[in-house]
Amino acid sequence: MKKFKILSLALLLSLAFVSGASANKFSVDGFTINTSGLISEFKTYTESDTTNDTVTAAKTGATFLVDASAGGTLTYTLPTAAAGLTYKFVSIGGHQTSGQGTIILSPQSTDTFVGCVTSSVTSTFTAGDDLDSPQATGDTVTIVGASTKWYCVDRIGTWVDGN
Repeated sequence: MKKFKILSLALLLSLAFVSGASANKFSVDGFTINTSGLISEFKTYTESDTTNDTVTAAKTGATFLVDASAGGTLTYTLPTAAAGLTYKFVSIGGHQTSGQGTIILSPQSTDTFVGCVTSSVTSTFTAGDDLDSPQATGDTVTIVGASTKWYCVDRIGTWVDGN
């Protein structure tokens, strides 16, 4: 038992001085927590895409910078909507009047978008319908998951029911 206590103490002390880090903060991928328990630094995950992508739950909180400036369509296949999942999509390379691309957010067949075309909670979307943007530069939407629903917040530009 004495060896266990000594080993535990040694482990705790080593954690306080890992990699020469200051003993008054703890860093984890993306943020730093100080000894008061406050987040003192926070970095968001940003991904720049020029090809289709399958979004995973592990990327929650991510901002996707969508560049379809060469034309075509970029499709993002979303995970099943669930509480705690949030994603932001920003068009950075399109221009609606020159026909350069479309952003398609494709939910699972049981999930529905809400408040994505108008601010109303009612919409024309049925389960499995895509949310589309004609890829005008600056079109932006943040989607927040709940059971079988993706709620659109901070929507900028034109977004339509793709089905």
